[in-house]
Amino acid sequence: MKRPALLIITTLLAITASAQTVFFTSSQQYTAAQLQAFYASVNIGDSLVIFNAPDYQLYAYDKTKGHMVWTRPLDRKSNTAPFFAGGYIWAWAREQVVKLDPATGNELRKLDAKTIETQPVVRNGILYFTGIQDGGSIIAYDLKADTVVWKRFIAHGSSKAPYYWPQKMVVNAEADQWIEFRYDGAFVSAGCGANADAFPSELPCVKRFIALTHDREEIKGKRAEKMRLTEAGPTAISTTAHQTFILQEGFLYALGNKLREKMSVELATLSDDLEYDRDLPLQLLSVTDDQVSILYNHQLLVYHLKDKKLVKRIDLSAWQPHQAILEGSRLWVISGKDGLLYGLQMD
Repeated sequence: MKRPALLIITTLLAITASAQTVFFTSSQQYTAAQLQAFYASVNIGDSLVIFNAPDYQLYAYDKTKGHMVWTRPLDRKSNTAPFFAGGYIWAWAREQVVKLDPATGNELRKLDAKTIETQPVVRNGILYFTGIQDGGSIIAYDLKADTVVWKRFIAHGSSKAPYYWPQKMVVNAEADQWIEFRYDGAFVSAGCGANADAFPSELPCVKRFIALTHDREEIKGKRAEKMRLTEAGPTAISTTAHQTFILQEGFLYALGNKLREKMSVELATLSDDLEYDRDLPLQLLSVTDDQVSILYNHQLLVYHLKDKKLVKRIDLSAWQPHQAILEGSRLWVISGKDGLLYGLQMD
């Protein structure tokens, strides 16, 4: 539906249209077959940008100077990037998780896990992550001893990031079902594992919700339905200490404490050419209590919460972003057009 011309003009005048300066371009050359089956991912650490490219290689670049520090074969390509945690890089290679030295890319150890699917966290010298091991597990890995200290079967829940609270972790056990563990691997709820043969989603202590907010409130039932949230997703969720932001099917939501809805906006209402397209990447790039930066419809959108308006819009269609990471005023973009990694300075 076309919106009144006056409204469109007024909206556009209020938006700062910024230019981009390309300060980095990777130099891979791909075969047609590598680009046809297109998977690629990027992640950033303190000094490195790592790029799992469509040619099955992992490239590490100096984040400041742009030169390549090292490269190594991963023998796989994925939309899930390797992770930085505990001073190392944790990568999902062909058949096993490997621990890499960030300085050289050298393999330091193979882990007893076939995949690593969610961002690891470190608590008291123990690395926690989810991946495929024994059908899908939450895994605790002792960094000093260089060994797995415990693992718990969670089936398909390994594809969803746990919530790591100070005294416990809340781990997905498939779909909208979640289990609470202590950091020693024991169930929080007494008697939860009384039936040793029970599938994780059938345990008596399982809780049902779609997601948790910054203040640990459960999003479920009518609230989840109103926000179009399902256990399948796709959903982009990010939090600050005071708010939870959700990007779902072209709608941006902000929740305060106790699930209070502070904002709800359909992004397509901000301009006629921002209609939701489920085939294009949708990412929450950065959030603060004042504004949200979004990758949406091949645009970088900056929405100001207090003023309730779009304050910046950057056209990225020349790169057709496949995946992006925003770091300050710099945007690292994997182009869906040529498969290369670009660094863009947002002017």
